[in-house]
Amino acid sequence: MQSVTNNFTKSVPTMLSQQITVYEYILKDLTVSEKDYITQTQNDINREFTPVIGTPSVGAGTGCCKRMKAYMIDHVEQRPQTMFQESAEEVKRQLEAMVRHMEERLVDKTDEIFHSRSSLLS
Repeated sequence: MQSVTNNFTKSVPTMLSQQITVYEYILKDLTVSEKDYITQTQNDINREFTPVIGTPSVGAGTGCCKRMKAYMIDHVEQRPQTMFQESAEEVKRQLEAMVRHMEERLVDKTDEIFHSRSSLLS
């Protein structure tokens, strides 16, 4: 019986070392996938960040580019504080959703590791 206990005691560090290696791999994989997710999401969010400017009726033909430019200059001068407000709020909403997604993934993965560790020890 003593030899079985000794063998078990000697094998525990090896088993724990192997588990740590597996957990490190799982967390590294999660880190890579979340980094890719963040990069893609940030790119998508950046595309959403555009000023909200009403479309004027400038007509067509001679001078339409001048009229459009005049409208844009006027709009920026008249509404410097509110021009980006709507798009900034949308960007904020999307960034918060990205953070929630990452939090959920990290909690799920750490729970998975904890539960697999608990089941091995029982």
